[in-house]
Parts: sequence; C-alpha cells; structure tokens
Amino acid sequence: MIGGACRTIPPRVRLMNLETAEDMELLLNPGEFTEQVSVDWNRLDVPGLPHKVLQYAGSSNASLRLELAMDRFVASERSGEPNPDIIDFRNFILSLTAPGEQAAGVVGGRPPRVLFVWPAELVTLECVVVGTVEFTYSRFAITGDVLYYTVGLELEEYRETRLTSEVLRWIGSVR
Repeated sequence: MIGGACRTIPPRVRLMNLETAEDMELLLNPGEFTEQVSVDWNRLDVPGLPHKVLQYAGSSNASLRLELAMDRFVASERSGEPNPDIIDFRNFILSLTAPGEQAAGVVGGRPPRVLFVWPAELVTLECVVVGTVEFTYSRFAITGDVLYYTVGLELEEYRETRLTSEVLRWIGSVR
C-alpha cells in the first residue's frame, strides 16, 4: 500500500518464445505501435477497355512495428531489487532473431515463432521477428551499466491457415 491506497500494476504486453515457452512481460507498454496489412491487386490491361481491371492478388500478413523501453529504475521499483538485470530482456529479444540448437540444418533452421499479446485484447498474434532489430542505449550509470534503452522491432504474423473476411470481422487481430 502506498499512501493508504492499494497500488496495482496495469496489464502489460507479453512476448513468448513459442519454441521454448519462455515469456517476458514488458515493464512499460509502448506509447504507440503500428499495425499494418496491405492488400495487393494486379492491374490488368484489357484492349478496348478505358480502365484497368483489378484482380485480387492477395493480402499480406499483419505486421506490427513498435518501440519497447527498458528502464532500470522502473524495473527496480517493480521487482524490489536494487540493480535488476535489464540486459536480460535484450538477450531475450536477440534470441528471437536466430535458430535454436534443435534446428537440424538449414532446412529446419529458422528463428522461433513469437506470441505477441496486447493486454486489452486488441492484438494477439503468432509472429516472427522480421527486418532490423535496433537497440538504442541512452542512459548509463557512472559504472557504465545501462540504465535505459529502447528496442525498435517489427513483428510479422506467422500463419499456417487461411484467413477470411468473416474471421477477421469476428476476431480482428486476436488470433
């Protein structure tokens, strides 16, 4: 209790490595994130028509671009530890960018799938890390220890089944 009131920590984003079942809850929810899907059309030239015929080519996988923050002071407050290891989260994110030891050669080797869960049931997606993962370190202790950093990353939906308009209308990005 702080000041006589019960203090609860609001739900936060969770990431789970689906190969190892290891999960991490973020200390701070992102201030914003971008969810993107593109719809691709072929434009067909038909002689004699004054317009192009549109032919549906497919839709992209949903992708999420976000920036995550790690703050040692917030981590200390939440955990009660004077010097919590915020670099462990960095190592967790890095582990999502390479195949695991169980990969049998190049064919089966790929980075693990990730379950991304936004706490308010806005987005729950099975994803993979795509593109560049960027760490920006901006505050350091006098000893050189990292006190604050951000991670910019993009996650792309990893789907093995067909997704239809009706399913998206019913469940949106919780799948």
